[in-house]
Amino acid sequence: MAIGTRLKEILKQKKMTVKQLSEISGVSENTLYGIIKRDNKTINPDIAGKIVDALGIGINHLLSLEEFTDSIKIEFNDIENKKKLLSSYDTLNNTGRIEAEKRVTELTQIKKYQR
Repeated sequence: MAIGTRLKEILKQKKMTVKQLSEISGVSENTLYGIIKRDNKTINPDIAGKIVDALGIGINHLLSLEEFTDSIKIEFNDIENKKKLLSSYDTLNNTGRIEAEKRVTELTQIKKYQR
């Protein structure tokens, strides 16, 4: 059973709606609905922490050990990739930095690259 299914069951047991969880946790309704619908095996650790705190449960009720460690690996890899980008950016002169910013902005406008 993946995270979304487990979250849906926990909400049902606690007689709580996604909207209520959103208000208590500070995690947007859209994010919570996405977690439930996609039923992924990983989740952003910060979001998982907010959810379990709001629900008053331990992280092990929402995530298996494998899902937890996989989520942390993904978060760590994301941090490492951001460091690489910043390191590369730091090697550019002003003209290169302006061009890099333009290209990143262009990429964010293309649907297939958006989250």
